[in-house]
Amino acid sequence: MRAGGSIKGISDVLSEFDIRVVGTGVVIAAVEPRKKVIGDYYPLLYLGEVDEQNKTIEVFENPNRDTIGNN
Repeated sequence: MRAGGSIKGISDVLSEFDIRVVGTGVVIAAVEPRKKVIGDYYPLLYLGEVDEQNKTIEVFENPNRDTIGNN
């Protein structure tokens, strides 16, 4: 997920059928842009810096991963 526009679009379409989204989980969310279109989502991983020249990709786990379902 980059900014969350696709997720927001799906949520908007679902609301037309009186369906309420109660949670959004993504496998990986980009660190940038920091401001996302959606505000309430849970990523398992974060995508950090991508260095195409050195062919490296920074991926790290969500430090809050242990809080899933502990509302």
